[in-house]
Amino acid sequence: MMVTIPTFFFGTAWVSPIAFILQTMLVIAIIWFPKTRDPNDEYHSKYIKAIRGFPMALYLFFGVIFIDVFVSVVLLAGYSPGAWAQTYPSAILALVLGIEWVTMAVLVSPNVKSLVTAASYVAAYIVYVKIYVPWTRDTWAIIPFLGVMAIVGVAHMILLVIEGILRRISPRIHGDRPLWNIRSRFKRIFNVPVNVVLWAIVTIDTMLTFMGYSLITVFH
Repeated sequence: MMVTIPTFFFGTAWVSPIAFILQTMLVIAIIWFPKTRDPNDEYHSKYIKAIRGFPMALYLFFGVIFIDVFVSVVLLAGYSPGAWAQTYPSAILALVLGIEWVTMAVLVSPNVKSLVTAASYVAAYIVYVKIYVPWTRDTWAIIPFLGVMAIVGVAHMILLVIEGILRRISPRIHGDRPLWNIRSRFKRIFNVPVNVVLWAIVTIDTMLTFMGYSLITVFH
């Protein structure tokens, strides 16, 4: 059930448990904080946006991994019908959640900094996880990748601090403004009912995974 090309220690067996935790957090957030689900409203406080950056970094991190799991399992692995019946449901679920999380974390209202940071993460992921680790067959080679991610994150925070100081010194400096804003459209697509349904599917898939089944094989 593991991904053919190593994606950390992630295969489809790990998708559902991790998805359950993150999707539970997301459903709680969109229910608890009204503006996160209102298509016509959003939080403008810089403090809330700063705090929001930490979970969004987490969703970006796993969103890219989940999309890669789908590509590795469904498009590249070439499993037999018996194997794909066990692995494809979680992999397809990973794709849907990965798209939602990456879009939510980066693409709904990005500025130059966020796009550069996200692009740096994806580039480092491809170089280390998809090329260097399979080439060297050294799983511990993933540690430099985590170091690069830490450096990218710290650099992003330093830029935010510098931007905040400059804007406080000179009101004429507007900072790094969003290049576009599709947050309202995103909230209409991935609304509360959709996320609750996804959470329910993830919950069922997680229980089936622990029992050795998938959403397909459970009916056989």
